[in-house]
This record gives sequence, structure tokens and C-alpha cells, in this order.
Amino acid sequence: MHGVTHSGHYVSDPQTLVVNAFLRKCRCLTARSRHFFATLALDKLCPVNPSLCRIMDLVTEESLSEELALAVAHTPAESRARFASFLAFDQRLARIIAQTTEPMLAQIRIAWWRDTLALPVEERPTGDVVLDAIGEHWRGDEALLIELANGWEEMLSEAPLSEQAIEQFLAARAEPFAKISSHECQPKTYSTVNHAARIWAL
Repeated sequence: MHGVTHSGHYVSDPQTLVVNAFLRKCRCLTARSRHFFATLALDKLCPVNPSLCRIMDLVTEESLSEELALAVAHTPAESRARFASFLAFDQRLARIIAQTTEPMLAQIRIAWWRDTLALPVEERPTGDVVLDAIGEHWRGDEALLIELANGWEEMLSEAPLSEQAIEQFLAARAEPFAKISSHECQPKTYSTVNHAARIWAL
């Protein structure tokens, strides 16, 4: 039983084995995805990064798709946790909409998120992996995530959706994505990133 180093060589380092043993339990990830996360979790076989472990919790507990897991793995380290928590929250909201049979119940659940995110971090309940991650990585920018909740709520409107509802949904999903990327982009490329995010939002 061996672990993986940055260079792709296999070693029997205990810390590496712990990471890989955890990743093998992540059935939502392919072997390729697990390799990316094992590589990211190690820095020359230093102790496991607690922040990365929390990112892996988000990916596994929210069952992010292969594509999203790989996107998180390839995100620059300084933005990775913020990106993962955004995707996990987006996934949570999407699940609320997709699984509801009573729109009013879905609205109540979305309203809980909206009201909770409006509270100071110290006053929010703890123990939910997504809410805890938002408190850690989106402090001060919760308004964007509240708008994300509003955007998903528009999906509860009666069909056919109005152009205004669709626009609000697209903008609400794209803006956090663009916000995460904005510090890495030149001002002239921000509109390109935002446009790409709107395409993703569809």
C-alpha cells in the first residue's frame, strides 16, 4: 500500500497513506480526481493541510460532479476553498429546487439560508459543512450568496420562466464565480470571465 508524491512516485509515508485511504472512500471521485486531490493534499510530504481536508469534505458530502471536483483541484490554492464552498452552496440550492414537490417548502428552506447568511458569522449555527465553509471563506461577501439563493428561488416560478427570472438566475450564479476569479484577472478580462460564468450558469 503506497501513497502518491507530487512527482507521481509511490511512497509508504504514513501521512500520504492516510490521505489516500480517505480518498479511496470518496466514491464520487474517479481515480484521476483522487490522484489530483492526493497530490494537492501533500506539500513535499508535509502534514495534511486541514483546509484541504475541509475542501474534500465539501466535495464528498455535497457529491460534486467529477467535472466540478477536477475544477476545484485545478483552482489556484488561494482561491480553492472559496471556489469549493461556492460550488457546494450552489449544489445545495440546486438540490432543494430539484427535490421539492411543494414550492412553498423549498421557499422556506431557501429563506432559512438567506436569513442565516444575513447574520454575523458568530451568530450562525455551526456543524453544517457548507455553512461553516461560507463563514470561513465568504465573510463580508455573503450578499453575493444571498443573491445566489434568490436566483435559485426564481426557478420555482411557474413555467414558462420570464426573461427577468432567467436573467436574475444567470447573474446570481455568474457573479460569485467572477468574483472569485477577479483578483487573478486584469480589469479588461473581467467581462470575459463574467461571460464564461454566465455560460456555465446555464
